[in-house]
Amino acid sequence: RRLRQHGRQHPRCGERPQATECDDAEQSACTDTHSADMEAAAQSAVNAADSTLKLANIRYNAGYSQFLEVLIAQGTYNDAWLNLIQEKRDRLLATVELYKAIGGGWQS
Repeated sequence: RRLRQHGRQHPRCGERPQATECDDAEQSACTDTHSADMEAAAQSAVNAADSTLKLANIRYNAGYSQFLEVLIAQGTYNDAWLNLIQEKRDRLLATVELYKAIGGGWQS
């Protein structure tokens, strides 16, 4: 799975394959932490894209730039927003995997 692969590449997780239930819980906890870090980075990208879009609108309304600059900024903002949504989804999935690994009541 994509989440597990991201978790293995995270500096706190190491590169070894996980075999036991304890290791699975540790791996899930690491993946959950990594997903939270990725979500925070995506939120920062959305904030930066939002600022860029606001500046592009100000420049366009003042006559300093063409509307193409606004359109590009809107596209960048939309891409950043979609990425944030995907990272939130990944974090929630990682949290569910963590609950399952520590015995959260799910039957495999």
